[in-house]
This record gives sequence, structure tokens and C-alpha cells, in this order.
Amino acid sequence: MRDSLLSSQRELSDIAGEAQAGEVRYRTILATMADGLIIIDAKGRITDFNSAAERIFGHEAEEVHGRNVKMLMPEPYQSEHDGYLRRVGRSHETVIGKRREVRGLRKDGTVFPLDLTISGMQIGDERFFSGIVRDITQAKAAQQELVDAREQAEAASRAKSEFLATMSHEIRTPMNGVLGVTQLLSDTDLNEEQRHLTDLIDQSGHTLLRIINDILDFSKIEAGKIELEVAPFGLRRSLEAVVHLLRPQAEDKGLTLTIEMAEACPDDFIGDALRLRQILLNLLSNAVKFTEKGAIALRVACAAAQGVKAHLRIEVQDSGIGIDEHARERLFRAFSQADGSTTRRYGGTGLGLTISKRLTELMGGELDFESVPGQGSIFRIDLDLPLGEVGSKPSQAVPGEAPKAASSTAGKRILLVEDVLTNRMVALAMLKPHGVEVDQAENGAEAVAMAAVADYDLILMDVRMPVLDGLAATRQIREAEMDANAHVPIIALTANATVEDRDVCLAAGMDDFLSKPLTREALADALGRWLQNR
Repeated sequence: MRDSLLSSQRELSDIAGEAQAGEVRYRTILATMADGLIIIDAKGRITDFNSAAERIFGHEAEEVHGRNVKMLMPEPYQSEHDGYLRRVGRSHETVIGKRREVRGLRKDGTVFPLDLTISGMQIGDERFFSGIVRDITQAKAAQQELVDAREQAEAASRAKSEFLATMSHEIRTPMNGVLGVTQLLSDTDLNEEQRHLTDLIDQSGHTLLRIINDILDFSKIEAGKIELEVAPFGLRRSLEAVVHLLRPQAEDKGLTLTIEMAEACPDDFIGDALRLRQILLNLLSNAVKFTEKGAIALRVACAAAQGVKAHLRIEVQDSGIGIDEHARERLFRAFSQADGSTTRRYGGTGLGLTISKRLTELMGGELDFESVPGQGSIFRIDLDLPLGEVGSKPSQAVPGEAPKAASSTAGKRILLVEDVLTNRMVALAMLKPHGVEVDQAENGAEAVAMAAVADYDLILMDVRMPVLDGLAATRQIREAEMDANAHVPIIALTANATVEDRDVCLAAGMDDFLSKPLTREALADALGRWLQNR
């Protein structure tokens, strides 16, 4: 009997020891948890509040024990908590195991963001809820800093793009006068020296325009605003157009410039012909610039077409100065050239290859090169393009463009809307050989008034003007035409030269788009398109 009692006492002692050890372990776990732990009963009264919760809320455990947990909540959580707890009890509505963000209330009255996960537990007849809480003030602040930094970067990018677009417009406007007058001057009787000087002015002006275009394109690529056109085009025609532009420069240096297109290569593709020509123009321009003697070849090979696509390999090979291996890494870097002496000797912004590589990648292709210093370089484009239908209509320069047709323009009445006197003089001189009658307006308000009382066959409309700009003027003219059941073609004549600018003009109700500096050829084409059926 005595032995049995001793055995029972030892068992009870062991159980008590285990319970005490368990309690110690439990309290140790609570005390060392990195996250706060709050346990409440079914009425919302706090039964446990660990050290991390004390640090988070600023309360000692003794201050909150037995009190309603809503004391740790700001409004509206505080007023809604009792009702919410009753709904959970009645309907078993659950947030158990769901992590959510709420607001907490510290002892000092500050409200802060909390990460909260709730668990439910049943002990005997009583139901309890435990909440794991984490102060996410610093994480939210860091997140907000990232948002602010991104917004600032986007704002800076927009400001840069707007600044570059404005500067482009401001430079193109006087350049329209310089190049336009130069073009007109070249049509007069000049001696050999005078013609040489006008050619130099024209070449320098177009070089400046190429630099402006490069900077604008680079800015758009950096901002992710480049959109590629998807339209049928003829590959050979695109190649010949680029070579035609550069052959005079090559011949002036005594260079031969040739196209070698494999016979098995298809000619009909779908893609952005304008951007492809831009890439090839950059590569061939560099080849001409950096080659003093020898030859430049534009080669095209085509792997066997698979399904609806074909793999193109386009190479531009020159016999120029070549590129050192150490310059490879920075060759495609913006505003970089092989070395400083290259910039001093040959000029340029160092953007051409960067833009070409980015555009090639946007098309899903690759641009790389191999080179031997003093012997020349080969720039290679590998590109998969969808095949077009044989004989499909090639893409037009402007959406909504009317078909071209040769027709007389004599006697047609045109309204020229332009606020800069020099640009009006250039346009008038270019219009004179076409035998048209021209009225002039200096702003959009004058244009709207004149269009309301006269029957014009065509309106040439500048976009940026005082009093009323060309977009607003076009909208007003279109509104007036709705009652008269009429439609006069309106062509944007503007120094805003991007695709986005063109789209804005078309959306305002304009029918076509001519960018400055204006050329006789572009103007003649536009007159032929829009006056043929008037």
C-alpha cells in the first residue's frame, strides 16, 4: 500500500514537473518570438500578450491583460470589433489563417500599419483566438519610397521627352526656313561656287536633322514609347530605298555600294518597314562614314521559310577602319563611339548603333558585329519576320492616305495656315509651280473664319500657333462641316515629327501629315493625293 502511494506521488510529481516545464517552454517561446502574439477569449478579452507585442504597441502585458483587444485598434476598427466578434461566433465567419493588413493603435496614440494573421482554437468548452502581428511601418515606408521614386523617374522621363519634343519643334521651325530657302535657291541660276555653297548648307542642315531625330528616337526607346507597325512591305524595295539615299555619298568618296540579295529569299514580308530602313540606314551610314576606300556591300540571305515566318540574315560589310576588341562593350552604349578620336574625326552623337540595336531587339532579332582593325567590319542582323502574301499592298507612310494619281492642280484653291512669315514664304514658293490659288492665315482662328465663308479644295494647317492652334482649328472646321455635309482635306504642316504627333493630328480630324522641313517632293505628292478628285 505504502509503495503504491509513493508511486502515485512520484507520478503526480512527474506530471507537475512536465506541466511546469511546458509552461516554461511556452513562456520562453512567447518571450523570444520576433512577431507579436495576442491571445483573446470569445469576448475579446486579452489573455496573453508577449514581449514582441509589448514592443509593437508600447503597452506592458499587465496593462492590457483582461481588457478588450479593441483598445489596440483605431477607428473604425474599434467601434466595429464587438459586432464582428459576435458574427464570427454565430455564423462561423472566418478569417482564420488569412493574412491581411490592418491598422494598429499604440499607447502614445499613433496609428500604424500591421500585418495580421488570426488562428482559432478550442480549449475545453472555451474558444480562443490568437493573432500574430507584425509592424510593417518600415516596409510600407520603403514601398512608398519605391513608388515615389518610380513616379519621380516617370515624371523626369516625361519632362525629358516633352523637352526634347519642344526643342525638336523649335529647331525644326527655323530649319524649315533654312532648308526650304536653300532648296528654292538651288533652282535659280547659280555659278559653280554658289551651287557648291548651297549644297553644303543643305547637307549640313540634313545632318542636323538626323541628329535631332536620333535624340528623339533614343528618348522614345528609353521611355518605352516605340510602337512597331505591322504591315506588308517589299524587302527589295526597302533595301533599294536606303542604298539610293546613300549611294551619292559613297560615290563622292570613290566607294562602291552594292546590294546582294539571295535569289531564294522571298520579297514579301509583314513588319515595320520604316524601322527596318532606319536600322539599315544607320549601319550603311556608318559604313560610308568610316570607310575611306574600297567597297560596301548590303547582303541578304534567307533560311528556308518555316510555316508563316522566314529567318533573315542581313549583313553590312565595309572595308573601313574596323573596331578594336576593347571597344566592343561600349559600341552599343548610348552617346559612345569607339574612342574620342573617332568622335573628333568623324563626328556623330554615338546614338545610331544604340538605336539600331534596340529597334532590332524590339523586332525580336539580334544585332552583332565582327571586325578586324584596319580591314573593315561586318554588322549582322538576324531576324525572324512573318511572310506576306505575294503582291500584297505595301504599307503607306500615313494611315488614311489617299491613293496617288497624276492630275492637274492648276486653279485649285488652297488655304495656307502658318504663323511664321519665313515658312509661309517657303510654302508659297513651293506651291507656285503647281498653279494653285493660295489664301493665307496666320493662326487657327483666322483659318476657321476663312473656311466658313470660302470653298477651299485643300487646307495646309500648321499645328503650333498663337490664338488658336491647328488641332483646335481643325476640330472646329470639322464640326461646322457636319451641318454643311462637306469635307475639305486638311494636311498637318508641322515641325512635330514623331509618329505620336502624326496620330494626334489624324485623331483631331486631319487627313494627312507633312513634317517640317518641308520638301518640294513631299508637298507635290500631297497635292497629287488630295486634289485629284476635287
